[in-house]
Amino acid sequence: MICSFLSFCPILFHVGTTWTQEIVDLLLHNGDTEACKRGPIVMRSPFLEIFSHPPIPSGLDLLCKMSPPRLIKTHLPIQLVPEGFWENKCKVIYMARNAKDNLVSYYHFDRMNKTQPDPGSLDEYIPKFMKGDGK
Repeated sequence: MICSFLSFCPILFHVGTTWTQEIVDLLLHNGDTEACKRGPIVMRSPFLEIFSHPPIPSGLDLLCKMSPPRLIKTHLPIQLVPEGFWENKCKVIYMARNAKDNLVSYYHFDRMNKTQPDPGSLDEYIPKFMKGDGK
């Protein structure tokens, strides 16, 4: 069972999770920036529910190999985190962001991300975002 971890539970994507992961990692290492260069953030703070086919490790595989305290990223609703989370009184940093700011961030991300369809103009994107189309 996973224990001794901090968990991120954002309600939307693009809420500042990566910035917060970096800050908390720095805090856990007493501001030692060299310690925080030990690997990319996805290795230092695995995404709990990410599953990959071998040889790429899943988030859970990475977490099982880490020593406490663990810094974990998740988009799971809080009621779906493992029971060990509650039994071990782990801490939560809950990230949220103003939906209007989130919309603008997502719009520019989708414009840059060539794996997604072109988002069109901001005026076209707003109603899609509000309906939850594509996100």
